[in-house]
Amino acid sequence: MRVAVCVKWVRDPDSPPQFTRALSRQNFPPTYIPSPIDLVATELAVRLAQGTPTADTTVVSAYCYGDASSEGVLRLAIAIGANKATRVESDGQMVNDPLATALALSEAMSQEKPDVVLCGERSPDFGSAFVPTAMATALQANIVRNVIAIERCTPDSIVLRQRMPQGAQQVVEASFPTVVAVLESAATPRYPSVRARMSAERFEILVVVPRAGIRGSGLVLSTIKPPRPSRMIGPDPHLSAHERYELMLSAGLRQHTSSQTIKGDLEAVAAELLGVLGK
Repeated sequence: MRVAVCVKWVRDPDSPPQFTRALSRQNFPPTYIPSPIDLVATELAVRLAQGTPTADTTVVSAYCYGDASSEGVLRLAIAIGANKATRVESDGQMVNDPLATALALSEAMSQEKPDVVLCGERSPDFGSAFVPTAMATALQANIVRNVIAIERCTPDSIVLRQRMPQGAQQVVEASFPTVVAVLESAATPRYPSVRARMSAERFEILVVVPRAGIRGSGLVLSTIKPPRPSRMIGPDPHLSAHERYELMLSAGLRQHTSSQTIKGDLEAVAAELLGVLGK
């Protein structure tokens, strides 16, 4: 059985901005991390290979489309349990183009002819969710999306649990070859040991160059911004501590203003009341 998994080196959207002493923002190189959902796919690929009757002959191959700086995610896949690592060379301009990525990866995988191709449902940086479908079309394979579990594997098919709208689930059986797009809830990636990481650093990564003439869709990721902080809604800070406490206990159903005691003769009290009512 031949299993392939696609991994990606993505920009970290949570990396904080860096400032100088003069509080001026500097343009530092972006921080890159392994795509978390692709690590889930790698974990499922290793579990699938270990759980098959032919586990001794099953090969898990990790593929990545990028330049030499993206080999770190391939070495992490090797440390998790993959047997082979292939980097598909990119010119740096179409690495975030979903169509070019799908065509380049499928061309590299077509030589191995995998039975199952696992990948993330969508990447956290571009998030087009187009790559799995385009790879399945190029490989002439079945496609199963929103996968949350692998139920079992037969000699010529795979049984998957799929998440449907409104929280429903369904179990589908797909014959080989099949592209499986997984969700983050499908598994928890293992943490590789130090020995596995050191061994992965010495692993030889195969580099292939896609054929000339691969054209992308023209969609290129320009910038990625961190999410805006959520706005916290609380009681009016001008209220007294006792009134804020009562408002929190009532789950915000009541919003009182601070009370005020008016002292003085009758004319002064009446004038003050008329002033309050006139506001």
